[in-house]
Amino acid sequence: MITEHIKAAMAQWSGLPMEWGKSDCALATADIYVAAGMPDPAASFRGRYSTRIGAYRKLGRNGLIAAVTALGWPETTEPENGDLGLMQTPDG
Repeated sequence: MITEHIKAAMAQWSGLPMEWGKSDCALATADIYVAAGMPDPAASFRGRYSTRIGAYRKLGRNGLIAAVTALGWPETTEPENGDLGLMQTPDG
């Protein structure tokens, strides 16, 4: 179920231009995750990079997926409405 907190977090990020370390997909996803009442998967790298290379250095090759996995975010092959999903792309 999508709560008002999650809707507000999604609205905050909607339409922002992509900027590494300020308005990128990892930080947007992390903020939505926090709005769902979960720990911040971006806490260790938030504000610590400003380029793509810097993001890779801070997040590692598996990026936010590794961060949320370390926090115990479960994997599913049967997502339900309101689930927040991440997927690996060729770029990380």
